[in-house]
Amino acid sequence: MKVLILAAGYGTRLYPLTLRQAKPLLAVAGQPMIEYVLDNIAPIGGIERVYVVTNARFAGDFQRWSDQYRATKSKLDFTIVNDQSTEEGNKLGAIGDMHLVITKERVDDDLIVVAGDNLFSQSLEGFGAFCRQKQAPVLAVYDVGSLEEIKKYNSISLDGGGRITFFEEKPKAPTSTLTGIALYYYPKSVLPMIQQYMAEKNNPDQPGRLVQWLYSRTPVYTWRVPGLWFDIGSKENLEEANRIFAGAAQGRPGGAPVDRMNGLQKNSQMEQIIYPRSVRETMCGWVYLPRFVDKIRLHKAGKLHADYQENFTKGFDGAWLKAAGLSAEPFIEVVKNTITDGQVADWVARNVKKTEAEKKAFNDFVLNRGREDDAARARLKMRKEESGLAHREDIQTFADYIDADEKRI
Repeated sequence: MKVLILAAGYGTRLYPLTLRQAKPLLAVAGQPMIEYVLDNIAPIGGIERVYVVTNARFAGDFQRWSDQYRATKSKLDFTIVNDQSTEEGNKLGAIGDMHLVITKERVDDDLIVVAGDNLFSQSLEGFGAFCRQKQAPVLAVYDVGSLEEIKKYNSISLDGGGRITFFEEKPKAPTSTLTGIALYYYPKSVLPMIQQYMAEKNNPDQPGRLVQWLYSRTPVYTWRVPGLWFDIGSKENLEEANRIFAGAAQGRPGGAPVDRMNGLQKNSQMEQIIYPRSVRETMCGWVYLPRFVDKIRLHKAGKLHADYQENFTKGFDGAWLKAAGLSAEPFIEVVKNTITDGQVADWVARNVKKTEAEKKAFNDFVLNRGREDDAARARLKMRKEESGLAHREDIQTFADYIDADEKRI
């Protein structure tokens, strides 16, 4: 069996973090994302070679990383394949990269294909066993727990045996929260069909399109991913994943994972205090709500910085609760019993029935706090002086102050 890791994208939604570092090499809770893939695939066993397909910009970085990984972790054999693309405009696309590796490296074996920016919290050994038993294409699936979240991914329907009967990319009106993720198994016998897909001039990007084309031509089965799964598509996803995986690491033997970035460029975000999101971030039309959700999760994990402890559920936290018509403790329990923002957003959409005018009034209050009267302006001036920001004339509101104090502006 061979493994192919897709890592040739440019991660444009994460700029500037990914201008000089490939997204799969960014750190989450102290180790590169790609290691969450390999650490959990390695237990499958019988893996003869791992291909990492990347671009001309980052091929050298992946070579250095793979040398280090092999020396300090698993003795897997790596081949770094450079698809020679240099920018978003001339990339081959995920399926195009699969075709390149299969052709160039003459792959003639069962193949696991996985995106290098997936995060898994548990071993995928069961995936390998299931695939070997089926000897048919397999798509890993995950329940994102939110009909709103599923609109960003794909929606699938299954028969009683777990075989795909319907597949739709980015559904507008999904009826299920189950989505296919970028973890696939293609037995040796199916590899020629990937060649056929490309020969027919089908879209070479987005690996899910291959599944969508394939399931009507040959049976494609599904396997549910255990534990947590994250797809890092934005800075907010990266911050959320860091919080969750850093918290999960507390329960592992030996504590948090060892920082193995060594000579690789580190993501400086992971070396700072874990700040909640900006006041300006929105959820369900409310500014500030994502920040409050972050504070609740950080508080639960024992990672809410001391500076935020005194006003937890007060200040802007309390203002949102009042505007939403909620008490602190029940809402805190809601957040504690969810994993993703999508689950919280679904709960808020169902249970907080406020008009757009009411939301706007709250948003205006939060975003303009600090300039409404002399007393507010004096308090903002005092806070700026206390934080060494008195010289910053661009800080006109408390929202500005928070973003500056947390190094966003």
